Amino acid sequence: MNIAIIPARIGSIRIKKKNIKKFNNFPIIHYSIKAALNSNLFDDVIISTDSEIISKIGKKMGANVPFLRPKYLSGNRTGIVEVISHTIKKYKLIYKKNISFVCCILPTAPFIQIKDIKAGFKKIIIGKYSYVISVSNYEFPIDRAFILNK
Repeated sequence: MNIAIIPARIGSIRIKKKNIKKFNNFPIIHYSIKAALNSNLFDDVIISTDSEIISKIGKKMGANVPFLRPKYLSGNRTGIVEVISHTIKKYKLIYKKNISFVCCILPTAPFIQIKDIKAGFKKIIIGKYSYVISVSNYEFPIDRAFILNK
């Protein structure tokens, strides 16, 4: 079973409720959900959220929100690995299914393309990774950065 996980908490310090802010007439999370579903790569597209509002939007679009994320995993300093790990464990407990591949798609990626998701999926197959995360270059804040290590 292949799954996509979209981690989308309601709290944000810089942009309030950024995951559901309108972008071109749709909540910004709409684009990540739509791309994941339309990629036809995943048996399930899951939203990991602490918000009933985000849950309702996700379900309306066809994503699965089997549970709400606990508050201790919804803080500003909570790492993405902890959120994805929690979602996988909880999902396995609920559905009793084996998961082969996991793809993390960030909710604030309105320009994400299906070809990019497929390229990421190819990376986890070829590289034998457990999951991939979409990232881009940015200048601020440095404490949320990744370092490319060859």
